[in-house]
Formats: sequence, C-alpha cells, structure tokens
Amino acid sequence: MYATIARSIELVAKKMVGSLRAGDWKTVSEIVETNVALNHALGSTGPHRMLIWNPATLAVMDLVKKIRDQTKTRIFYAVNSGPSIFVYVHNEDARRVKRKLSRLGLPLFESSISAGAFATSRHLF
Repeated sequence: MYATIARSIELVAKKMVGSLRAGDWKTVSEIVETNVALNHALGSTGPHRMLIWNPATLAVMDLVKKIRDQTKTRIFYAVNSGPSIFVYVHNEDARRVKRKLSRLGLPLFESSISAGAFATSRHLF
C-alpha cells in the first residue's frame, strides 16, 4: 500500500496547492480526509497492524461530516497519530461547531492559525 501512496503523493500535493490558492475549501477537505483514511489504512494493514483510532475518533469524524453535509460550514478533520483528531473550521463558524462537538463529551482544545513563522531560541528538543 505504501508504494501506491508514494506514487500518487506528487499529484495530490499539486492538487492541494492549487486548491489552497483557489480557496477551494471543498477540495482541500476532501484531500485531507482522504489522506487521513489512507494513512490509517497504511498503519493498520502494515506488519505491526496499528489501530490508532477509537470510537470517539470515529464519532468526531461522523459529526464533522454531518455538520458539513447539513450546513454550509467549511469544516474538515485531520488525524496525525493516535486517536486525537483535529477539526479545522473558519473562525465565523468556530463557536457553533465547538458547541456541537462539546455534546460528544470529549476534551476540546481550541487554537488558531498563527501570524506566521518566526525565529526562536526555545526549542522542543
């Protein structure tokens, strides 16, 4: 499966850059969520058979899709590793989405996109 993903990554990256430049939120969300599923498939079918999602992860995914399908909210999810899930939403919809997500009873941590990269002398490692 890794070889298949590796062959397609350049095309996917080009499509993502074009979609971001065009402000095409729908395509960006589709690319990210498809990549999440591919990464999970890669990890869960590999030699170590890692299963990193749990029922709460799937509940958030389902709620994000429901919000997107039933409203005009620009929203998508992403998963880096483990069961933690990130929900991306435009600022004007954030409060409403947070209320809906809080109904799942999961801990929520809110953040925002910064003003950009900057040099620092404090490093994590």
